[in-house]
Amino acid sequence: MKQHVRPVLAALVLAATVLAAPPSRATAGPPLALSINGTLDFTLVSSNVVYPVLYETYDFEGSLGDLGPVLGVAHEDINLPTANTEYLYLTSSFAIVTADGDQLFGKSVGYIDQVYGTIHEIVTITGGTGAYRRASGSATGVGSLATGSEAFTGTVYLPR
Repeated sequence: MKQHVRPVLAALVLAATVLAAPPSRATAGPPLALSINGTLDFTLVSSNVVYPVLYETYDFEGSLGDLGPVLGVAHEDINLPTANTEYLYLTSSFAIVTADGDQLFGKSVGYIDQVYGTIHEIVTITGGTGAYRRASGSATGVGSLATGSEAFTGTVYLPR
């Protein structure tokens, strides 16, 4: 009889362990969606030409929807061979710092309309730190070169 007790006891311990295990991430629910609708004001920090690219660094600050007040830095690479056309094409990378010090990272592609003095971007959120460690998302941005501000509309997704 004692030989049969061990397998039964082992089966009960295994069943209790499985039932007490936390739910897997697959059952944790849909990601949390945060609005990043808002406006940022940009200030040129540095500019350097290494033909055929103009490298610019900007500091920015403003408010982005559910993120609240933010500041950060953006690095833009502007393709100069398009300078004789209406549009200058660009790529950028950026870091957004929220009020609690957590950061969002991302990149963008877009263009500057030289006739109207506007900038148009498609933004991709690629990750972050702290609360935004596994963030993803996207936004569009439209701004004015004359005012140095850009309005964004989009969403950041945080896994639960």
